Parts: sequence; structure tokens; C-alpha cells
Amino acid sequence: MSISHRNSKDKAATPRISALTVGVRHRRELGDIEGLAASIAEVWLLHPVVITEESFAFVAYRDATNRVLNARHRMIALNAETYSLGRLVGRGWIERSHVVCGMETVSRHNGLIAKRGLEVVRAVILGALAKRAARPYPDLSSREVTVGVAVMALPQNSSWR
Repeated sequence: MSISHRNSKDKAATPRISALTVGVRHRRELGDIEGLAASIAEVWLLHPVVITEESFAFVAYRDATNRVLNARHRMIALNAETYSLGRLVGRGWIERSHVVCGMETVSRHNGLIAKRGLEVVRAVILGALAKRAARPYPDLSSREVTVGVAVMALPQNSSWR
């Protein structure tokens, strides 16, 4: 089944519902429909979002490096973001070497290394990681993470916004 098709101008177009066909359904027993409806009403998702520690750490790392890359106050951002990633390093959810390499890379791209030098930037990174790794991140609460992700996926007309 195709979600979109090409029209004569080769632009993606949304098909009409009447044009969609559903093939043979292999699942005959639908299970607990009331439970499914209650779950969808609670979290707004058909399938729960599965968040692992590694995916949580990856998103935190991606966001932290992006904030450092685009920061106005680069050294302050570098220290704060690396400090927060130290908690994930302390839990073992992300490698210390990945954080160091990533923060050095964005510091090179945003001009911080050119301004302050690699030794100073590296000292800030290592110091922030060491301080925060002593207090690792707590266990993930799947309920909190799922609801946080589900809110981003709410329909446009939702009253929850």
C-alpha cells in the first residue's frame, strides 16, 4: 500500500481514502480492544515508545553538542552541557571518549578552540565530566519518557497543547 503517489507534475500527492486498499489481514483475534483504547487515550500512541538507556543518551548527546555548536557563550555552554552528559557517562550509557571527541569537534567548529586553545577546552571537558560522573543519572522511568515523547506526537487539534 502506498501512502503517496506522484501526480503528472512529479510532486508527492496524498491519495484519496477511497483509493487505498487493505490487503489480507493475518491477525484474526484483535485481543483486548477496551484495554488498547484506554492505552491510546492515556498516551496517544498505538504502540508504546521503547526508550533504551543508549537511545536516551544518544538524544542527550546530540542535543548537547548542538547547543554547544550554536551557543553565544561557547565556554559556558561547553561546561554546562558536558557537565550534564557526565551523569550519563557515570551510568555507562555513553562512552567518555565519545563525549570528549564530540565536544572537542563542536568546539573546533564553533571557533572556541581557535580562541581559547585545545588544552583549555579539553581541561573544561574533562573537568566537567569528572565532577558529574560521580553522580550518575537515575534509572529511566518508562512512563515519564513515553508521555514526554507522546506529547510531541499529539494531533494538531489536541487540547493538551
